[in-house]
Amino acid sequence: MDLNPSMLRKSIFQAAVFCAAFLCQPNASQAQNLVEGRKLFEATCTPCHNYDKAGEPDMYGQTLNLYGVVGRKAGSVAGFEYSEDLRKSGMIWEEAIIDKFITAPKKLFSGTRMELPGVDDVKTRSGIIRYLRGLSQ
Repeated sequence: MDLNPSMLRKSIFQAAVFCAAFLCQPNASQAQNLVEGRKLFEATCTPCHNYDKAGEPDMYGQTLNLYGVVGRKAGSVAGFEYSEDLRKSGMIWEEAIIDKFITAPKKLFSGTRMELPGVDDVKTRSGIIRYLRGLSQ
């Protein structure tokens, strides 16, 4: 079979378009991880936290919005009643700090108002953190 240059270019173009479309598809496991992380967050954190993009603390200053928390300065959300040690920490909520905090909140900040005793399970913590990271991008 004799290919002329026009047919060859068309075949190469079709192959390139196919590859580009295939490579640009979202990673199914990544999407699954976010769904799983959201479920873990909702089961563990939503009694005291929300995650709405435009959400604010409740009228009593008790329900803290964690949308965008990764990379945010600790104690910086207006209208929320933080403990004094957390407010004065100057800390940035990086993933490693969040992991340490939700493992044992009172070990990191003895005066924290967070009532959660801690999340022992590494998989649960990493799912929650992965979800929070997704809310911060």
